[in-house]
Amino acid sequence: MKGSKLFRHLAAALILAALSACKDAPPVIRDVQFKAVFDYGGPGQKPTVQALLFVQPDTDVTLTDRIQLRELATGYVWTIEDPAVLEKSGKAWAGGVRLARPGGAFRNGEYLVRYIDTAERESELVVTLAYPAELPGLTADGAAKIADTGYTASVALYDGEENLMYFDKKRDRWTEDAAILADYPNAVFSRECLSGPGYSADIMLPLKTLEGRQ
Repeated sequence: MKGSKLFRHLAAALILAALSACKDAPPVIRDVQFKAVFDYGGPGQKPTVQALLFVQPDTDVTLTDRIQLRELATGYVWTIEDPAVLEKSGKAWAGGVRLARPGGAFRNGEYLVRYIDTAERESELVVTLAYPAELPGLTADGAAKIADTGYTASVALYDGEENLMYFDKKRDRWTEDAAILADYPNAVFSRECLSGPGYSADIMLPLKTLEGRQ
C-alpha cells in the first residue's frame, strides 16, 4: 500500500512536470505567408513595392508580441510591433502588411522570420523570396504578361468612396461589367490582383472604373 501511494504521488509529480514543460515550451511556426507586393497606381507607371508577412504559430495567436524579419544578405531588420490577427479557414495568423524596404523593392533571397510571444519565447524559420527579377522594372502591362503562368487571379470591387465590397476569385458569369453591376449595383471600381505561388509576389493591377460608371 505504501509503495502504491508513493507511486501515485510520483506519477502525479511527473504529470505536473510534463504539463509545466509543455506550458513553457517555445512556440513553433507552423506556416508563413511572406510575399512582395507590387502595387501599380496607373497603366504606364512602375510599381510601389512593399511586403506582407503573416505567421501561423502553434500556440494562441493572441499571445503574439512582435514579429521580426531579417534580410540575411544585408542584416536589415523589420519589426512588426503590433501585429494584426487574421483568421481564415479555421487558421489564425499574426502579422502585417506594407513593410517597406529602403531603396526600392524587396530583394530575392533568404530571410529569417522570428516570432516572439508575450512571454519572450521565440521561434525562427528561414524563408526564400523568389519572384521574376524583371518585375520591379515593368509597367502594369508587362507585369500582367509575366503573371499569365502560375499566378491566381482575384478581383476587388470598390464603391465610389473606394471602400472594399468584394475580394475573391472572379465569378464565371462576370464576362462583362454589366454582370458585375447586376450582383453589386453599388460597385464603381474594380481591380485585378494576381497572386504568385509560394514566397513570391502579389501583383495589384491599376484601379479601373467599371463600364457604365464613368
